[in-house]
Amino acid sequence: MSRFKEKIIFWPILILFGFVIALFFSGEDSTKKTQPETKPELSLNQAMGDSQDIQQVLTLLEDRLQVERNAREAVQQEIVQLRDQIKQLTKTLTEKEIQIENTENSQTNNFDFQSQTNTVDALVAIGIDVVQAESLAKQGQEQEMAALYLRNQAIREGWYNTERYFEENAKLDNQESKIRQQIGDDNYDRFLFAAGQANRVTIQHVIESSPAQKAGLKTDDVILKYGDKRIFSWNDLTHATTQGQADEMVQITVNRNNEERIFYLPRGPLGVRLGWLRQDPDDI
Repeated sequence: MSRFKEKIIFWPILILFGFVIALFFSGEDSTKKTQPETKPELSLNQAMGDSQDIQQVLTLLEDRLQVERNAREAVQQEIVQLRDQIKQLTKTLTEKEIQIENTENSQTNNFDFQSQTNTVDALVAIGIDVVQAESLAKQGQEQEMAALYLRNQAIREGWYNTERYFEENAKLDNQESKIRQQIGDDNYDRFLFAAGQANRVTIQHVIESSPAQKAGLKTDDVILKYGDKRIFSWNDLTHATTQGQADEMVQITVNRNNEERIFYLPRGPLGVRLGWLRQDPDDI
């Protein structure tokens, strides 16, 4: 009877113990499920390491930015230097252009009054009386100064070698023609020779297939007339080719081997390179 009672007491205790154990494990699982997942925190050393990496990147970027700034400043300095060089080259080219033009003018302008006394002497030498010679010399010097002032003004105001400049220069050439008209072409020719200036225009080169070549002009021909105008300088020939109707046939008189020959060309560019010489008109 006692053993039966022991069994009755043992089994309820065993069931209760199992129930407690089950409640314990089920409570642990529910606790795990209700707790939120958390990310692992970085250690202090890891955080300092990441901060150092960012600082290194920032430093690198600042260094590269400074390099770019330095490069940009260098380029800007080079641009300033190039602009200065361009200005200097422009000034130098302008000065050389003036020098070249002055050299050509000394060869091509009909009057070059470097000395009034020499001019008067040259005019007197060809039979012009002293009073008229002095008047002509004075006119020539005034015209030469006017040409210099015109060139200077045109360069300063920015219209040098423009249509306006050529028009103004043509007016001075018209004044020169008046002086030439006062003494006549023959005396004018003698005056140029007596003054030591060039008084003949020569052909140094004939361009292939040019009007000059087609007409028969040759190297070393001396151009005496273009139409009915006597030619003593490059300016004379240039002005003559631009007068009248373009492409109209014009008679050109040249001296070839001490013999005058006549050719016909359309009015306009001849297609030649010109030279000059000084020749005594009385020896022809």
